[in-house]
Parts: sequence; structure tokens; C-alpha cells
Amino acid sequence: MSLSLSYVILLHYLCIAFGLKPTIKKYQTMSTRSDRTHCGLRNHMKLLSYKAMPFIVVAFCLFSCSPKQTIETEQISLNKSFCLTQACNDSLSLSFELEFPTLLDDKDALNAIQQDLIANFFGKDFQRESLSKAIDDYVVFSRDEYIANNRAFASRLEEKENEFAAVLSEEQAFSGRVLSFYKGVLTYEFEHYAYMGGAHGVNNRLFYNYDVNSGERLYENDIFRDGYEDSLTSLLQNTLIEQSEEFSGKEDFLDAGFEFDSIRPNGNFALTEDAVIYVFNPYEIAPYVFGETEIVLDKSLLRSILKKRD
Repeated sequence: MSLSLSYVILLHYLCIAFGLKPTIKKYQTMSTRSDRTHCGLRNHMKLLSYKAMPFIVVAFCLFSCSPKQTIETEQISLNKSFCLTQACNDSLSLSFELEFPTLLDDKDALNAIQQDLIANFFGKDFQRESLSKAIDDYVVFSRDEYIANNRAFASRLEEKENEFAAVLSEEQAFSGRVLSFYKGVLTYEFEHYAYMGGAHGVNNRLFYNYDVNSGERLYENDIFRDGYEDSLTSLLQNTLIEQSEEFSGKEDFLDAGFEFDSIRPNGNFALTEDAVIYVFNPYEIAPYVFGETEIVLDKSLLRSILKKRD
């Protein structure tokens, strides 16, 4: 048995001997905290002999339980609507339901993640603002643009005694949450619904993965080993067939209008503890009527192409 392993085992039994159990609080959303793991030796050092203390301190520093990272979030909810005219036949509706990270162990990483999220929500013009100010400014920007683009036409429609009422109504809805916080990776799930006239609106679901130690966005080449593309493409296509309750093979998908050969790694993936989730949004690989397509890949299927993370 190696010396290092002996130290680890010794520390483990010392913790048990003095009734010191690691305490872990898992991450939960809505402004909760995930505390660091610890074995509480500080409160029990006085029970140890003077000669044994230095060894225990060194062993604890080198081999104690791995630290758990901390995250806190806040929830922001807002609904706004603006009428084009006094009759209010047409209006702009905006809604926001956004969970947002507000605390990480590394403040620079937190700042980088916050800025990137806001840029993805509303555009780069808003990314250096706080979330609440970015929302307020985006509301004003959207209102002014909506009124400037539509008021003159709306007034002409009113003169026609509302013959074409509500043809200029628009709607946007923003929602987001921390989907996963695991092994130094924060995965954020964001949805944006937009109706700008026409037969229907369009909803897009997007994922953003971040290294919480650096604040950098993680892409497929950060997660998968070199040459992953063909293997991952086959897994996506085969898993979609296996998960489908409506279609039994590739030909069924093709007959329904799916562009099956377009089912490839698209960068829109979520990392969780047990799986990698891919989402293809409306029109991306199939007609609008099918909505989004979600493919859940169990990590056991990805062992040969996933990079190991500490």
C-alpha cells in the first residue's frame, strides 16, 4: 500500500474516531448555498497530543475531503405591456422569469458568466449592466422600437374601424434557470419565445455551459476528445430512433419531413451529472409542427469520447 493511501485511510479513521463526519449541502436554486465539505478538525485539535498534532494538520491539508464549490442565485420576474393606441387593439407584451447566478467562489469567473449570459439574453449592448438594469433597458428599447415601427400603421387601421384589429401585436418571453452545477461546470438553460406577427410564434431552448473556475464558456471540443464528431453523430441519430414513441426507424423520420442527416452535434447541449442533453429547435431538423427535438445521451454511452473532468 502506498504511503499516500495510508495517510488517507488514517485520516478517514481519525475523523470517525472523533465523530467528525463530512457535511455536504447540495446545490439548490433560488438563492441557496452549497457549503464546503469539511471534517471539523479545528474544534477537536485540543483532544490530540502535542506530538501527533503536526502530523494530523499536514495530513488534513493534503488529503482532506475535496471542497464543494459555492453558488447562489436570485430570481427575477417581470411582466410589461404597451399599447400602440388608446383603443389598445395592438400591444407589445414582455415577460421575464430568470434565475441568475449571484455568487461563486471566484468573483472574476462569476462576472464573466454573468456578462455572457446577459449578452445571450438581450445582446452585447447590455452585457456590462446588472441583470435588473439590463431588463429595464431592454424593455425601454423594445417599447420604443415597437411604437416607432408600428404606430403610424396602427393609426391608419383605427380609421378603418378596427377591421384589422390586433394584427400588430407582438410578444416576447424570456425564461432561464441553472440546470446543473456539477464538477466545476455550471449549465444554464434559457428559453426565448417570440411572436412578431404571422401564424405563430417560435420558441427556442438554448444551453450554456461554463467552467466556474475561469468563467469561460465550454464548447464541444472542450468536452469531447478529438475526432468525436462521427461517433457522436451516430449516437444522436440512433438514440433518437430508440427514444421515439412515434417512429420506428430512419425511414419513418424521413417520411415525416425530418432532415435526418442534419442530426449532428449542433453546439446546443447541456452537461448534467448523468447525461449530455442535445436540443434541436423548431425548423432545425424538422417541420415546425414537431416543435423541438430533445435527445438524452446517457454518459455510459459517451465514455470513449468524453474527456475526463476532475
